[in-house]
Amino acid sequence: MDLIIPNRLHHTDTVHRNLTADPFNGVVTCGFLYKEPDYIRMFKENDINFKLDYYGGVLILEGSATHIDNEGHSWVVKPGSYIQRFPGKVHSTVISENQNWLEFYICIGKELFESLVKLGMLDVRHEVLNPGITMALLTKLELFLQSCKQAEETDLPFLVVEAQHILVTINQMCHKSGDETTNDMIDNACRLIGNLAGSGQGHILVEDIAKELGVGVELFRKKFKTKVGISPGEYLCRRRMNLAQSMLVNRHRSVKEVAIELGFPDGFTFSKQFKKLVGVSPSQFRKIY
Repeated sequence: MDLIIPNRLHHTDTVHRNLTADPFNGVVTCGFLYKEPDYIRMFKENDINFKLDYYGGVLILEGSATHIDNEGHSWVVKPGSYIQRFPGKVHSTVISENQNWLEFYICIGKELFESLVKLGMLDVRHEVLNPGITMALLTKLELFLQSCKQAEETDLPFLVVEAQHILVTINQMCHKSGDETTNDMIDNACRLIGNLAGSGQGHILVEDIAKELGVGVELFRKKFKTKVGISPGEYLCRRRMNLAQSMLVNRHRSVKEVAIELGFPDGFTFSKQFKKLVGVSPSQFRKIY
């Protein structure tokens, strides 16, 4: 069954950061790009004979296209395809019209890219890879975008580490073997936790989730953190905060009502957790949006 992309991702949401004054080596940028048919028709030339002076990777989430490298080789790309934009290389991505297009892109500096290639951590033999899409990977991408937005200047070097981790993960997914069972388990876990996040239950035991999936608790914890990058408990908190943000935009609910509906014992506990993960209090968030 194809993975259904959450509706919350169907909009453009990007961020651009730079560790240094060098625009080609200090860059760390990423985000979701959403294009509707009218946009694709009007700006289709933007992706023709395109060239970057740093490395960029594009994971296609929705839509299809024909990708052409600088030597004229072409590939049909679709959801789960990953296009590598190598520094200084011209390429074209011709997006099919009369469809919606959604991608997640991530860019790093040229020197960092070259270092990863020398270490054998990136596959540069092929401009188009096919890692596929999992809920665990989508979560990594969402969390990375959030980190890029919230990072203070002194924290920017850590973004480079996170970016490397994502790029290596995508490359590893292209060469995975014998790990489908684990991927299915983690996808099921993400869906289950997502359902629990909005169920109004208070304290949710990891043991119960592991039992539901038919695996041992410690094995589940280990595999979940390896695939998603955070613990099941942290993932649950983040899913609750995503729901909370959507609910707070609805003015008909008070902060306390949102807290109770999401399973928090009181508004204070909810507000404290919300500010920790989102960066502002629920009341401030509501004023902004």
